Amino acid sequence: MCPSSPAAPSGPPYSRVPPGATSPRSPPGCSTSASATSNCYAGTSPQAARGSTSWSDWPARTPAWDTGYQLGDWLDPIAPPDDPAASRTNRYLVATAYFAWSARHLTWSAQELGHLEMAQRYGALADEVADAFRRRYVLPGGRMTSDSPTAYSIALVFGLLNDPIQHRQAGDRLAELVLRDDARIATGFVGTPLICDALTDSGHIEVAYRLLTQTACPSWLYPVTMGATTIWERWDSLRPDGTLNPGGMTSFNHYALGAVADWLHRVVAGLDATAPGYHTITFRPRPGGGINWAKARHDTPYGARLPCPGS
Repeated sequence: MCPSSPAAPSGPPYSRVPPGATSPRSPPGCSTSASATSNCYAGTSPQAARGSTSWSDWPARTPAWDTGYQLGDWLDPIAPPDDPAASRTNRYLVATAYFAWSARHLTWSAQELGHLEMAQRYGALADEVADAFRRRYVLPGGRMTSDSPTAYSIALVFGLLNDPIQHRQAGDRLAELVLRDDARIATGFVGTPLICDALTDSGHIEVAYRLLTQTACPSWLYPVTMGATTIWERWDSLRPDGTLNPGGMTSFNHYALGAVADWLHRVVAGLDATAPGYHTITFRPRPGGGINWAKARHDTPYGARLPCPGS
């Protein structure tokens, strides 16, 4: 845990993994990739949605996913070394949000593959789960029941707030939370890939750049100040005093927190797919945070290399 981190909430929603625990399937944040790749890859195979439908059909008894063990916002910076699931964000909020997001991606994938009946069915499911999410986790004033950066990021990026006023209030509150912590990271594996997009899309791109360029622990650039050349599993795998994080799982080569590279690619470099498989693409660099030069390229499935020259 980095200096000055608040304590993790206690209680049933934040319980750790029991020794030897098993689950019928991986929790939502770990399993949604099967249904969330429609904008990166294009294909017409009838098998394309099979794994995704099995995943999204599993919790169909109720639209709010509020049972079973969940990893939640794994490795939130406040999580103690021996309890990586201890997060400031309710684990069932995360599960329900991913349930809605998976169903929405299934809708888009089914439409692309020409499965119109499936698209209609999962579109209705996505709407139902999103409505349950709002009833259970969004307060009338736009605040979330978990007043955390991950909760606001997931609601904003997953399109779970259908009221424009609530959407604006959530974006403003997210920016406020980030600045209150002096733009130090306060998200785990779930919130980290989303927070810069949530800030950018809600009109707070400069706050996203402040988050990106922070060097104090925890932050993306803190490991660089400690000599890192790879992404770490924990924000403080190597602590400021030079000691190793005493947690049982402490990797110095782990992708998850490096998911910000997707935002760098789309926002800083400005290369973004506007159709599945990058069939069409937009060029829209949005510089900020003192960054005045960037260079990137993308190799499309169509054989064309799209450069973004430094500027």
